[in-house]
Amino acid sequence: MESFFLAETTKYLYLLFDSDNFLHNDGLKARIVDTPNGECVIDAGGYIFNTEAHPIDPAIVHCCSAQRQAEREAVQKWEDHYDLLSILDHHDSISPTHLHKESLPDFLASLKKIREDPRYFEEAGSNCKPSDDEEIEYEVDESLLDEIREKNFP
Repeated sequence: MESFFLAETTKYLYLLFDSDNFLHNDGLKARIVDTPNGECVIDAGGYIFNTEAHPIDPAIVHCCSAQRQAEREAVQKWEDHYDLLSILDHHDSISPTHLHKESLPDFLASLKKIREDPRYFEEAGSNCKPSDDEEIEYEVDESLLDEIREKNFP
């Protein structure tokens, strides 16, 4: 019995006082592991000892837990039904069809055409150019010109 006690004591004293040991990770290094519950950051330090003095990484405990899966499902459900306008109390100013992710407003749907067809810019540009026989007239506010002249030429 004494030999077991001495062996365990020596082992854990070594774990505690060996500066190159994984227990002394300051959080600057970690590993990212893909799991069915998503990505988990492990070996980042912060180990705790259970009642049998075994070091446990709390990140692994949380990552593999049913609680984390429930949290992820709750966040996903919230994101799917997120309605910013109702939070801001502007529900009456926008039609309900614009509140769901699946439906795009008409102006956003028209942007898809622009993104997919670069000729759209060429067509739009040709419609904006005046023809040779067409003149463009501009109106100038004379009072503004007078103010500019006074400031620049006192």
